[in-house]
Amino acid sequence: MAKYFTEEEVKCTHCGTLPPQGMDVELTHDGGVLDKIREAVGEPVYISGPYRCPTKNAMTPGAASNSYHMQGKAVDIFIESDRYSVYELRDIALACGADTACAYPDAGFVHIDMRGYFQEGWV
Repeated sequence: MAKYFTEEEVKCTHCGTLPPQGMDVELTHDGGVLDKIREAVGEPVYISGPYRCPTKNAMTPGAASNSYHMQGKAVDIFIESDRYSVYELRDIALACGADTACAYPDAGFVHIDMRGYFQEGWV
């Protein structure tokens, strides 16, 4: 697991499980994208949107039916300080190796995922 994050932080908030295949290693392993983001911002980074079981995904407003959260390839993150905007945090996530990142300024978080390619126009 990542240096700055625990398995508990990425488990589904509905049922407490992880995806059968586990979380994406590029995202959550020691030295992976989440750790790189934490080191780049120099302060705690929090996961507000971890893995989602199918039931949790169905209960999540606006969630895609094939969400990368259900595959263990996505998380939503935020920081508590005003040091970086969600747009700056998004750019940091991309620079740290996230395949795609999208800022949600009204909700105050950044969605990051490891879909295997950059989603043009989505950030």
